[in-house]
Amino acid sequence: MLNRYEGWSEAELLILRKSVQGQSVSGQVIRSSIAGVSVEKAPFATSGGNRANVLKWVQYALWLIGEANVASGDRDTNPYANPWTSTVKRTRANYV
Repeated sequence: MLNRYEGWSEAELLILRKSVQGQSVSGQVIRSSIAGVSVEKAPFATSGGNRANVLKWVQYALWLIGEANVASGDRDTNPYANPWTSTVKRTRANYV
């Protein structure tokens, strides 16, 4: 898997993740007009992906940093999950 954010620090990645999550939750104003003044912004643009993929790429980069910290002995466990291998686990109700 390619690390799209190689060379970024953990703090920078956390800021980017928070920013992208905020845009996903709150949305983004593309065009507004108040009192005859019109303001237009460019839509969220990524290099060939959408916000969900950007979040996965950022999470993967954080996971790699966590794995490197575990390997070097700085941390005991990796606080980040690999987004490409983690899945939602569901349980099915059993009726006896």
